[in-house]
Amino acid sequence: METVKLGDVLEYEQPTKYIVDSVNYDDSFTIPVLTAGKSFILGYTDETTGVFDNLPVIIFDDFTTAFHYVDFPFKVKSSAMKILKPVKERADIKYLYYKMQTISIDNDLHKRYWISKYSQIQIPLPSLPQQQKIANILDATDALRQNDKALIAKYDELTQALFLDMFGDPVSNPKGWEKVEMKKLCSFKKKNIKPEDIEEGENYVALDSIEKVTGNITTVYNVEKGELKSNKFWFDNSYILYGKLRPYLNKVALPNFEGVCSTDIIPIQPITTKSNKLFITSILRHNSFVAFADERSSGANLPRISPTEVEKYSTINPPLDLQNQFAERVAVIEEQKAIAQKSLEYSESLFNSLLQKAFKGELV
Repeated sequence: METVKLGDVLEYEQPTKYIVDSVNYDDSFTIPVLTAGKSFILGYTDETTGVFDNLPVIIFDDFTTAFHYVDFPFKVKSSAMKILKPVKERADIKYLYYKMQTISIDNDLHKRYWISKYSQIQIPLPSLPQQQKIANILDATDALRQNDKALIAKYDELTQALFLDMFGDPVSNPKGWEKVEMKKLCSFKKKNIKPEDIEEGENYVALDSIEKVTGNITTVYNVEKGELKSNKFWFDNSYILYGKLRPYLNKVALPNFEGVCSTDIIPIQPITTKSNKLFITSILRHNSFVAFADERSSGANLPRISPTEVEKYSTINPPLDLQNQFAERVAVIEEQKAIAQKSLEYSESLFNSLLQKAFKGELV
């Protein structure tokens, strides 16, 4: 099998002539404005000149090495990227895109990486028909995991819709509920645990263990004796774990176990005679609270919201019976969501397994 440099089979174009003139984006416009970073679609523009439409391509962030496959017309926000196109008689773009997902390089320095480093990486290049066959298999497997992700998102949307149907918008409060400060509904008393009191094998939840928006706890660490060097907070399954660092990330988790957590997490315990945990969780995840927390956070590089500010947040207080009805319905949704989550774990594992096999010559 032939071995080539990425730059031999991926030509690049500078995006200068596709940069958007105005950042006055609106969802009613039709042309997406892209970045190669995590945000991907920054917004939509009504500009019709300078639209890139020689598709498909890979957009590559020259400073972070992040990238995306794009098969629709677009404009870009800045010149800090490369638009990569395959040498068609030699390479299939989807094959190259999947191969790039297996590449990891040190990108800590603030410099442009495509020409100096990334394009120089050697990759295996089977015949074009083989590349296309590999890409088709990976496409089919990727479709499975994307469907699972979409189903999970639908369950989250269903919970949000149920909340609005039962309680209305918590800001405009069309149902006229009493409004109270969060501290009237929840306890913010924290149990500090010193490092020497943390037992071997204790569950530890770091802030990066909580997935943004979904609140999934992706990693629970089992602590070794002496491993943690600073105070932590204790929690159990009666608590909500709220990430106070960079509150715009919307990290709100519901643990079903006991453990300790980072002090960048606020353990919030709903008072069971006054509020329901799933109702409070929905309040904390609502975009109005996320905006509130973001506005009241302090610290330029590492913004945090004070627990006192969370305690003072004024929110609706519908009858506890209605909150409990909401929780019962959400529990049914969560059961189905958990099944979809298991399916996603399987499809992710299958995709990653096939991805590794594909470039070891074991797939076809």
